[in-house]
Amino acid sequence: ACPRSRLLSEAGEFIDAVSEGLLAKPVIMADRAKLVTGAYPGRTADGEITLCESVGMAFEDLAAARLVIDAA
Repeated sequence: ACPRSRLLSEAGEFIDAVSEGLLAKPVIMADRAKLVTGAYPGRTADGEITLCESVGMAFEDLAAARLVIDAA
C-alpha cells in the first residue's frame, strides 16, 4: 500500500484523533519523500500544519532523521 493509504489505515493514534474530532479528516498533499526533496513546497502559511506519522520502513525513518540532523 502507498504511504497515504497506510496512514489512514495503520496509524492508530492518528485515526483515533480524527474519529474523536480532535483533527479534521486530512487533506494529504504530499508524502515525506516529496517534502524532503522539494517536489512539494510544504507549508505556505502559518495556519497550516505538517503532520508526520511514521508508518514507513525503517530505512526511510533513518534517512529522514539524517536530513533533519544535517539541517540542524
